[in-house]
This record gives sequence, C-alpha cells and structure tokens, in this order.
Amino acid sequence: MGAGTRQRRRQPFRPRRAAACGGRSPPGGPRLEAGQALGAPALGTPDRDQDADAAPDEAIPALPAGKKSPAAAVVTVYAAAQIKELLDQDAAIRLEEPEAVHDMRSATRRLRSVLAAYRKLYRAVPVRRLRDELKWLGQLLGEPRDAEVLLARLRGHLDDLGQGPGPDAARDRLERQAGATYDAGYRRLQEAMRTERYFRLLDSLEEFRDNPPVRTETVPPGRRVAAKAVDKAAKRLRRSHRAASHARRGIDHENALHRVRKDAKKLRHVAESAALIKGKRANKVAKAAHRQQKILGDYHDAVMARDLLAGMASDRDRAAVSEAYAALLQRQEELMSAAQAKYRKARKKSRDLLRRGVI
Repeated sequence: MGAGTRQRRRQPFRPRRAAACGGRSPPGGPRLEAGQALGAPALGTPDRDQDADAAPDEAIPALPAGKKSPAAAVVTVYAAAQIKELLDQDAAIRLEEPEAVHDMRSATRRLRSVLAAYRKLYRAVPVRRLRDELKWLGQLLGEPRDAEVLLARLRGHLDDLGQGPGPDAARDRLERQAGATYDAGYRRLQEAMRTERYFRLLDSLEEFRDNPPVRTETVPPGRRVAAKAVDKAAKRLRRSHRAASHARRGIDHENALHRVRKDAKKLRHVAESAALIKGKRANKVAKAAHRQQKILGDYHDAVMARDLLAGMASDRDRAAVSEAYAALLQRQEELMSAAQAKYRKARKKSRDLLRRGVI
C-alpha cells in the first residue's frame, strides 16, 4: 500500500453520531441502552456465531483457485476475503454501527486460523508477526463483544422473570456493571484503532494480500495440503475432546470444553478454506465443526453469565433480589447441562465424518 493511502487513513475520523461531541464519542463511550433488549436493532443478534454461513467473498479473484491450484494460491484467496471483511469493518467500528465488532472479530479469527494451519507455505517471520498482531486486535475486539453478548443474554433472562423489586434491582446492577465493561472496552478499541500499530497491521494485511510471502522452495498441490490441514485440525479436536472427557467436573471440565470449542472453530475455518478445492466434503466437515462450536459457545456463554452473576450478588441483598439472582443462576446451570447433552449428541453424529476428513 502506498504512502498516499496511509496518509488518507490517518486523517481525523469524525463519526456521524459523535459529531456533536467534537468528533469524539459521547462521554462514557457507545453506551448500550437498557431498552436494547435481546434482538434489538442497535445491539444486533447476540449469537456469537451468526456468521455461520458466511462464505469467502466471491468478488476477489486475485489468485487462481481451483482443484489444480497451488496450495498457497487457494489459501491466499480465502485470506484475501477475510482481509477485505476486516478492512470493510474499520469505518463501521468507528461509526459504532451494530455488529461491526462482531464481524471484524470473525474475520480476524478466520485469518488467524488459516495462517496457523498453513503457516509452512509462507515465510516464517512475516506470517508470525501478522499472527501476533491479529491476536492483539482480537483481544481488543473481544472485550466489548463479550460484554455485549452477556448483556443481551441476561437482559432476555431478566425479562423472563418479569417486573418486580428483585428483577428490577438485578437489571439495574447488570446495566451498570456489564454496561461499564462494554463502554470501556469499546473506548480502548477505538483508541487502539488510532495508533501507528493498528495502521501498520492494516498495511501488513494488504501487503500479504497483494504480495503473499510464499516460500519458493516447493509449490505443493492444493488438494494434498488442504486435506492434510483438515486432518490435522480434526485430530486436534479429537484430542481436546478426550481431555474434556477425562476432566469431568468443575473448572477443569469447563476449561477443557472451552478448548474443544476453540479447536472446533479452527477446524471449521480450515475446512472452509479447503472447500475452494475440496467442495462438498469440506463443507460438510465445516458444518459439523460449526455445530459443535455453536453448542459449546452457548455453554461458554452460560459459564460466563454464571460467573458474572455470582460476582454481582451480595449477602446484603434483600430477599427479592437474592431470589432473582438465584433464579438467574439456576437458569445458567440448566443451560450448561442442556448444552453438554447437545454436544455429546452432535459429536457422536459427526464422529465418522470428522475422522475421514476430506481425503
């Protein structure tokens, strides 16, 4: 990317909604209003995985991708689609548009997954740096997004309890604590997006897209490399499942299932990239991995909500407030149990498919 493009990017950016505040967000940042309940437009759908069926952008024919294409060409086409999505969401986050953080985070995760899975196709140093910086960006995106998901989730559960002194007090406390976490996280994200480090990351992404640092020693066929990458990701998922099976209780079990979810997500992303040359079988693997990822995402959200509620409750609460928290905590435990049952069923159903891979 030329110096002119960088210069244009670094001009002061004045979001529409912040114009009355001199080009900055209103005090307190992009507050989530209490009326924005589950599914409200300004919040968007709180499902972490609503990008489930998003496909690589078909408008990016930068490199030849086909059944006989070199592996690096196919991977770079997939990566280019995610880079485009990430760049498209830059302005949307500055404008505080709904779902922008979620969409950039999804693109960032996909990029990290494929760069890790196919890292041997590229020169080590530039790809390692890119992965490190994408991890940094993902952490910045995670704080406001996680708070947004928890807020939407618990607002819905509080609505199910109806009105009353207990639910109303719990709702007010939720808005103060989780809302403050969201605001602070969004402010930190927007501040980071004005730094030289962030603009260097954008430059590096465009450089990777336009001039991929492919190793010159070998040019392996895409079909073979894609099959191997999917097989390796599937084996990692099986190992994490076995570890979760041995850690049956408490925090160890919860952490193990979180690892399974992450590995299912990585398999999904690798299989998506392989679908460019492996077609239907790769799509089936991606769909099965996503099913497990989504179920365990629901489980993880319930764990996070439970921990948040436990920290919000107080021994000094009135009886009605304590009852509201007890009901919310019981709801999370029920959802965790239901998610584990769904996961066992989904894993059993997909066991043979994931073992075969895309060969």
